[in-house]
Amino acid sequence: MNTTSSTVRKIVLIGSNPNINSALEQLLPSDYTLINYLTDGLDELWQDSEFSEHVSSAVAVMLELSNYERGGLEFLSEFKRRFPSKPVVVFHDYIEKSYAREILKRGAMAYLPVNTFSEELDEALLTILANCIYVSGQVY
Repeated sequence: MNTTSSTVRKIVLIGSNPNINSALEQLLPSDYTLINYLTDGLDELWQDSEFSEHVSSAVAVMLELSNYERGGLEFLSEFKRRFPSKPVVVFHDYIEKSYAREILKRGAMAYLPVNTFSEELDEALLTILANCIYVSGQVY
């Protein structure tokens, strides 16, 4: 990734796992800034007045769904209804193709397993910012 640009690009991270937040802060190049929404309840984000502003100004959104079960899929669908052109990367514990297909069907542009996202993050970001789909090679 090009880190010589003077423009700082925002990425919004939504999740409940503080370890992922910490890892992403370390992994993202210096021309990215991470806006964290560490939450146990996804629906409360719609009530946050700054949330929409942050999403609108971000180049992408990363959604960590491991702890949300089915509520995370509904949130993703609602998110894409409200922000149809915003690229979304989803992290999850599941590595089955059927789950990855469901995530993509609901509007995500990338799907990464939580346990390998650090190795694939750069490639996934470059891919979605080029308006293409990325699915981890770890998905089976």
